[in-house]
Amino acid sequence: MAVVDLPTVVRLARSRNLDLELLRARTDEAVAREAQIRGRLWPTIAIGARADGLVGATQATEGAILDVDKSSAAAGVGVRGRWQ
Repeated sequence: MAVVDLPTVVRLARSRNLDLELLRARTDEAVAREAQIRGRLWPTIAIGARADGLVGATQATEGAILDVDKSSAAAGVGVRGRWQ
């Protein structure tokens, strides 16, 4: 018969306890579910900006080569709400 000391038994019980693993998995799942629900309660706000520019030669749709100097800019804010 092999002799095992108490610290070894406790270490093995903690590291291989399926009940603890199941409890950890359920806790992780509950935390994830709560975060998902909180995300549904609050709207999503997005802010964005964009700028484009072209200086130099470009080809028009009919084939002509043009020398251009053009730019455009846009900015916006969006709010999205989702309730179920």
